[in-house]
Amino acid sequence: MKEGILIYLQNKKKYDDDTRRTDDTFTMPKKKAVRLEVKNILERVVQNDSFKENVDNIENNSDSSSLKSDLTLQKELQMQIQQDMNTWSINTKKKKEKDYDKTLRKEMTACESEGVRGKYLSSIHEYLLTIKPTSVEAERAF
Repeated sequence: MKEGILIYLQNKKKYDDDTRRTDDTFTMPKKKAVRLEVKNILERVVQNDSFKENVDNIENNSDSSSLKSDLTLQKELQMQIQQDMNTWSINTKKKKEKDYDKTLRKEMTACESEGVRGKYLSSIHEYLLTIKPTSVEAERAF
């Protein structure tokens, strides 16, 4: 699936030719499947990045507040912050899911017509390029 997304992002003409091909040896995923997989990857990547930033901010704030307050008060505040973050992340996650779908549709349409990747498609492309390729060609020689 990841290969199909990379081909879609790098070379639209090759992707279109491969999807029209009747040979079932290596089938390309449909655009809807590509969009759904890109959305899933995007949600994981963006969620992990934003979670790390929030944890760093909370840790920095807790260091300075620990000097000023009691340990029990600090624990109470930390629990309240964590509870608020959980409810906030649930609400924003639902909202982002819809936003990602709409935005990805627009970006994919613009990418197909103009050839320019949008913000999210570019970030997914960069993310997929970080995956190290695996090959069995070297093993076939033996």
